[in-house]
Amino acid sequence: MDHAPTGAHSVCWLFVHLVWSPHRRSAVLTPDWETRADRAIRAKALQLRCEVLAYAASGDHVHVLVRYDATISIADLVQGLKGVSSHALNASGPFRWQRGYFAESVHRRDLDPLRDYIERQRTRHEHSQPSCWRIDEGLTNAEPPSSPARP
Repeated sequence: MDHAPTGAHSVCWLFVHLVWSPHRRSAVLTPDWETRADRAIRAKALQLRCEVLAYAASGDHVHVLVRYDATISIADLVQGLKGVSSHALNASGPFRWQRGYFAESVHRRDLDPLRDYIERQRTRHEHSQPSCWRIDEGLTNAEPPSSPARP
């Protein structure tokens, strides 16, 4: 991303942070599913003339940071990314995403901090990850720690 995407007479820097969840926010996104969804999402983004800058799944939701083309709406981008990843994940059994999504525009100066935030998703949401992740990473299957008491 060294240069701005350009059209005939325009320069556009358009970035969006997207978040969506499996149906009923079930913690079903295992590492294998995460990898397949990532590949499918990146391939579809390229087809749409977009670029995935960061991707992470944390068991019960997905974060995607995308540089998107000025000719595509965010709704069409999300529909394409969710559709292709759902199709890829259905190869292992029934799967569907929850309806809706979260989207926020992102300024260029906020890309690095947001990329870091997305890359830390597995650690931040350890309690919501499937138990196979905790086993694979040498963690215990113990209950997540309780939240600290609020004042």
